[in-house]
Amino acid sequence: MLLILVVLIVWAAMSFAAPGVLENPNAFLKRYNAIFLSLGTIFVVSVIAIYTTYLAGWYAERRDRVNRSISAQLKLAEFRQIWISEMRNDISELLRLSYSPESAQDVAKAYGLSMKIEMRLNPAEPLAMAVSESLLQVSETSGNDAKHHLALSNLTVASRKYLKAEWKRLKEDIASAQILGSE
Repeated sequence: MLLILVVLIVWAAMSFAAPGVLENPNAFLKRYNAIFLSLGTIFVVSVIAIYTTYLAGWYAERRDRVNRSISAQLKLAEFRQIWISEMRNDISELLRLSYSPESAQDVAKAYGLSMKIEMRLNPAEPLAMAVSESLLQVSETSGNDAKHHLALSNLTVASRKYLKAEWKRLKEDIASAQILGSE
């Protein structure tokens, strides 16, 4: 179709330069066949080049978006892993200090850790609220009695469930980033 348009344009131009061309189009086409083939080839190659350039740009842009998404997910996963490690360390330190506080400094440090842990929890998540309630139980009990040990045990169980859920979330984030990367 485009080749026909090129032929018509050249034919119209030639008709002004060479009168009588419109009367015998077959002779005109025979005479200028090489020119039409050359112009048609140049036109087709140009269209193909423009189209492939467009496709390459589109693909590169799409790939760049996917790479940015993967990078963001992996960075978030890295932050989550650090968060999980710090949370686990603070909970274990709190449990250690709460089982056998040796001084008022230990009690104050345990209270500080309790607040630090509480600030990291998302109140909209049920598992986080279970940890929060366990922290409250630990702070309301003290000493070496059964109630205090039960509160510490509840904190341990709730923390394990919460950290396990966060670890599972981390693995899902990494898996989704890997899936994006394989597309």
